[in-house]
Amino acid sequence: MEQIEKKTKFNIKQLTAIERIASNPSYATRQLAKDLKVDQYTIRVWKNDVGFISAVYDRFMDIAGKYMPDVIMAQIEE
Repeated sequence: MEQIEKKTKFNIKQLTAIERIASNPSYATRQLAKDLKVDQYTIRVWKNDVGFISAVYDRFMDIAGKYMPDVIMAQIEE
């Protein structure tokens, strides 16, 4: 498959999967495979790849990061 940019090793389907999983960590493998038109095994392989896991985590932190100051303040106030 085509690479999106030379900077990334992920193709468009992997990047879409990263975005969807990071936005909704409970996104079902079956549904993701159906949405991306790939086999569930492919999704499982991606989810076991260290680079993919790292990309999902990094994107999750980008998305969730805007809420972190409020979460930390709530913890401090407790």
